[in-house]
Amino acid sequence: MVGICGMGGVGKTTIAKAIYNLLFHQFEGSSFLPTIRESSEQPNGLAHLQEQLLYDILHKENLQIRHVARGVNVIRERLRCKKVLIVLDDVDQLYQFNAFCGGRTFDWFGPGSRIIVTTRDKDLAKQIGVEEVYEAEELDFCESLELFSCHAFRKNSPIENYIELSESVVKYVGGLPLALEVIGSSLFLKRSIPEWESTIRKLKNVPYNQIQGILRLSFDALDETEKDIFLDIACFFIGRDKDDVCRILEGCGFFPDIGIRDLVQRSLITIDNQKKLGMHDLLRDMGREIVHEESPKEPGERSRLWFHEEVYDVLTKHKGTEIVEGLILDNSSQLLEVPLSTKAFKNMHKLRVLQINYLQLMGSYELLSKELRWLCWHGFPLTSIPSSFNLDKLVDLDIQHSRIKLVWKEFKLLQNLKVLNLSHSSFLIKTPNFIGLPNLEKLILESCKTLLEIHQSIGFLNKLIFLNLKDCSNLVNLPRSICRLTSLVNLTLTGCSKLRNLPEELGNMKSLMELHADGTAITKLPLSISHLRNLKSLSLRGSKGPLSRSWYSLFSAWRSPRMAPNLISTPVLASFSGLYSLRELDLGYCNLSDGAIPFDLGSLLSLQTMKLSANNFRSLPASINRLSRLELLIVDHCTRLDQLPELPSSLVLLAAKSCTSMERLPVNMGLLSKLSSVLLNDCTRLKSLPEDLPSSLRSLSIESCKSLEGLPNFVNIPSLSNLHLSNNNFSSLPASISQLSHLQTLYMRNCTRVQSLPDLPTSVRNLFADGCSSMLLTESKKEVESSESPYKKLPDIVRKSFLQGLFGQFDIFLTGSDIPEWFSHQTLGSSLSFELPQILNSKIQGLTVCAIYAAEVEGKEVLAAPSVSFCNKTNGRRWSYTPNQHETPITCQDQIWVGHIPHTKFKNSLEGGDQLEVSIEMEQYWGYFPDIFSGNHFGIEHSIHVKKCGIHLVYQADEKGSHSNVSEIIQEGINTSAKR
Repeated sequence: MVGICGMGGVGKTTIAKAIYNLLFHQFEGSSFLPTIRESSEQPNGLAHLQEQLLYDILHKENLQIRHVARGVNVIRERLRCKKVLIVLDDVDQLYQFNAFCGGRTFDWFGPGSRIIVTTRDKDLAKQIGVEEVYEAEELDFCESLELFSCHAFRKNSPIENYIELSESVVKYVGGLPLALEVIGSSLFLKRSIPEWESTIRKLKNVPYNQIQGILRLSFDALDETEKDIFLDIACFFIGRDKDDVCRILEGCGFFPDIGIRDLVQRSLITIDNQKKLGMHDLLRDMGREIVHEESPKEPGERSRLWFHEEVYDVLTKHKGTEIVEGLILDNSSQLLEVPLSTKAFKNMHKLRVLQINYLQLMGSYELLSKELRWLCWHGFPLTSIPSSFNLDKLVDLDIQHSRIKLVWKEFKLLQNLKVLNLSHSSFLIKTPNFIGLPNLEKLILESCKTLLEIHQSIGFLNKLIFLNLKDCSNLVNLPRSICRLTSLVNLTLTGCSKLRNLPEELGNMKSLMELHADGTAITKLPLSISHLRNLKSLSLRGSKGPLSRSWYSLFSAWRSPRMAPNLISTPVLASFSGLYSLRELDLGYCNLSDGAIPFDLGSLLSLQTMKLSANNFRSLPASINRLSRLELLIVDHCTRLDQLPELPSSLVLLAAKSCTSMERLPVNMGLLSKLSSVLLNDCTRLKSLPEDLPSSLRSLSIESCKSLEGLPNFVNIPSLSNLHLSNNNFSSLPASISQLSHLQTLYMRNCTRVQSLPDLPTSVRNLFADGCSSMLLTESKKEVESSESPYKKLPDIVRKSFLQGLFGQFDIFLTGSDIPEWFSHQTLGSSLSFELPQILNSKIQGLTVCAIYAAEVEGKEVLAAPSVSFCNKTNGRRWSYTPNQHETPITCQDQIWVGHIPHTKFKNSLEGGDQLEVSIEMEQYWGYFPDIFSGNHFGIEHSIHVKKCGIHLVYQADEKGSHSNVSEIIQEGINTSAKR
């Protein structure tokens, strides 16, 4: 765990983001949680961030966290076996950290996990228990000038005639990156020297290091409309979708396209890659302080209200005035159980932005503002919207989780409404008449499980671009009029489990780009679908309709009408030819048989991803070779697939796991020059791999391919970095494996016939050979002295790496029962303590740790990982280590782990004479052990024992390149024996 500390605006979040973006791909899951301090001040804010953390890592929706205590339990349970990277940004209280990581024990996540915490409070970082604290400092003058120039001139240095002016600005602004970016971006729009001189005069009046005053200058330079946009975002819209906010602000007459672009250019706001609006917390605080200054003592006389206590006071005491333009009161935690009166809004005539989630109002809705542009009222308590509620100027109506049955009881004309979100309205029976909503652009009805009918007037929504009907599980039919939605871009029908048909005129939706209908009962695609020339993504994964014959009819409308259904295995003419723009196709788990996939599959010239998992075909159309842009092909669990045709040279990933009938791979594998990953686990009939695998291959996984008779020559694949060979029957590895100079991870667990290993490349960091029972480690001196010494079964490079740290950081898992004799410090049990020897002219290069461990009783799919804790009793420094790779299976059989920890992991904090304590434990992350007395399951601490442990000190080479007693120890070797 690492802490990044420093004052606001110094760049803590920027540093954390840079590290996150650099490392996230090395983990099984990752999450960047921003502005935790601010979120914790909102009702249920931390619980929402817990939801975000779980979604980011598990990629599962509907993990609803109602309160932090439940989130703690779910995180601990669901992520304990995941190697994760988590950034907790802007933490200022211990309870915030504990909501995500569970305190100092740091046992909620899998081995190799990393946590980064940013905070302004260095003492809090120490209290949390971070292992390393990095203090982000202000930039020096040269760095400041360079950063300023990047924003003011879009160059690394000032342009001619502006050098002295730039140096003056930097002198007054100081070394805070945020201030330099904002002022620089502001001056980029001012090209005249007098404007620069005016700015410098204003900076002179700002006290040194008063960043809020510096930032205020950029706000003051905005026009009135841009100021309104900035303040609206600062108070209400941080983290919201840019397009949605633009619709609202446009309805307010603020010209947001120009205004937001200008604010981005001035570095006052940001837009991330998901189109979410962002703002630095110092800029947010500045904006909110500007609003606070409008009326320091009377919140009801400010333009914008967002602070929970102040809003509640204004509403309960009816202090709101016509000055109020926006108000947010989120009662998601439902702490306010007493209804408020609509009279509280009587004087707020200019109110245009209103969020009152899970709030109950009593009284006439006629008292609410007629100027509303955005109404967000999750948990709307009424069964219909009162007719007295004037929504004529409304742009965005968001009433998710409402009790609505009928949206309006009578016809309603809302010409300005562009977004209607009724998601999770569990009592909604039918949609309103849409004729009164002529400008609607987004209609979201997700998870309206009682919805039976879509009003046929939906066809009049000629501006609708987004329609979401996900999980409307009682919806049986779509109205034919839906096909008149010529502007529709995205149609989501996933989870409409009773929906059997799509309208025949679907092809009239000329603008449609995405059609997602996973988990429906659709058994037939209309002929006109081939007219969707702009369709980019088509997904029909996991239909629950009848099996293969009906899935033959999925494409039957595209085939010759004379083809009889019983000719399902006979190639027939298909009509993929019209889908020129299709990039993603997912027909997984659809029970497709031979002939069900159109034979002109090769006409999909834009296709990049094709997912066909868990289907019943024996072969794929040969025309797949013509898919010149195909990068991902996934055919996992196609148990009848016995071979693959020639594949296109554009392919990057081939996944064919559990294709239990497959006997051979495509003959042109060697020609796939971009192929990076091949996943063939559990292809139990696969006998051989091509000798000419492509040189571009980086990852090869052929675990549990029991019929595999041998391995290819690895000389041809020099880029390979991950090799998974576990659970196979071959007796040896080819010597050419030593030439894999990029190989980092080698899995060969439970390869019971392998007796020895060839030399491995020095790039290897992780070797998993546990369960290789013919290659057991022991400590028999008699066998070492024998001319048939079994230690020769291990590669010499591995033996040397144990002693000299040749690999840098590495971990090796084997089957064995003894600590090798060359470990200078070893003992029974899980901990040891010793004094480091003082050796002249030598520095400790690393630590090699060894542990022998086993379970008391056999468990069910038990996975665990070693964790080592170090304590230097002399200087008080503590650190820990866990392997980078995932956990290892545990059995009753003794297993050995050897890990080398380079000095960079403990920052050279060890010196001769130091007293070092080392403790090793095995942490369980999956599975259970039975209680041998009661039959119940009990915890890992009672079931896995570290029987022995040892540590070896690796010293830096002297001038001659020798190591301390290395040659002698190598002669002794690592002693192994055959299976006991």
